[in-house]
Amino acid sequence: MDVKPPQKRVKQQQQCEQHDDDEQQKRLGDALDADLLGVCISFLDYMSLVTCQSVSKEWHRILQYPLVWEQFYATMWRPKCSAPLPPGYRRALLPHFKDVCAARMASQCALSTRARSWVRDNGNVFVYNDAMYLRTFCMGGIESIHTESIRTESIRTESTLRPLASARALGVNVCYFEASILGCGSVGIASISTTAERVAYGFGSQSHLGWFPVSYGYHGDDGLLYWNDCKMRIVGGAQRAYGPSWGDATSLRRRQAAASVTIGCGFCLDTRQLFYTLDGRFLGLAPVTIKPSCAFAAAVSLHQIGDSVEINFGCSAFKFDIDAYIWESARADSGARAFGHSVRAA
Repeated sequence: MDVKPPQKRVKQQQQCEQHDDDEQQKRLGDALDADLLGVCISFLDYMSLVTCQSVSKEWHRILQYPLVWEQFYATMWRPKCSAPLPPGYRRALLPHFKDVCAARMASQCALSTRARSWVRDNGNVFVYNDAMYLRTFCMGGIESIHTESIRTESIRTESTLRPLASARALGVNVCYFEASILGCGSVGIASISTTAERVAYGFGSQSHLGWFPVSYGYHGDDGLLYWNDCKMRIVGGAQRAYGPSWGDATSLRRRQAAASVTIGCGFCLDTRQLFYTLDGRFLGLAPVTIKPSCAFAAAVSLHQIGDSVEINFGCSAFKFDIDAYIWESARADSGARAFGHSVRAA
């Protein structure tokens, strides 16, 4: 009778136990994948999901599946969209969902403004037009400004607008942000190509968008589109009818409680076209061609003291279905683009 040495028997027993553990872990992982993964994802944020990759081999394997990140993307950034992702858009974006999620979570921009601002838990930037912060430098000192003598406070990003990660993955360059305003103001883009253009809006500016070059803005008090591209010599820029008026321009002391209005501003770098949305509704392309030689920043001007804005650059869900718009832009592109561009680049 062939009797195995004790060391071999112990080693064989350890291998059998390891095999049983692997099989049990696989069965547990399959059950989690089938029944609980969707529930877990709905309660986990991005950093928690990334950390879960180190919990076990099975979690690491599961979190490499593109479908997991597609579900996370839909949960985080499409909760209010009744329509599913367009099939073609989904297929083209499927290999890139993880990188797109990472880019959306990092969608924050530093602001140039005198108004008080802070980043909320959802990643959006909140700005409040507070009289305590409205000061000017005069003769080497700081001179406080009376609250009734100033109305507008300008806000713009320090850096240029960047295309959304999902748009870059499909080879199109669509920029988009949303501004939820309590009060009234103007929303659009402002050039930061030169020093003169940089100081026209942002910190120290009291101007609405479209008044000074080079800027474009949709105004809430009259629903007009204002722009100044250096071609006209009109004080305050040119204007044209565009959409409905929005917001509340009454003074803070007389203003009654009201809900904020969400204005979305989109800019296609390829076609130099500007578009706006109002509470998730597409208003159409702006009747103006954007000056091609300028680098633009996202910009908002609050009409008066007490007005506030929450700016969403992509960290939280948009009210407008920007994914459907990006897919239509990609399909309408006359050039035969090869989908699958790098999301991390640019």
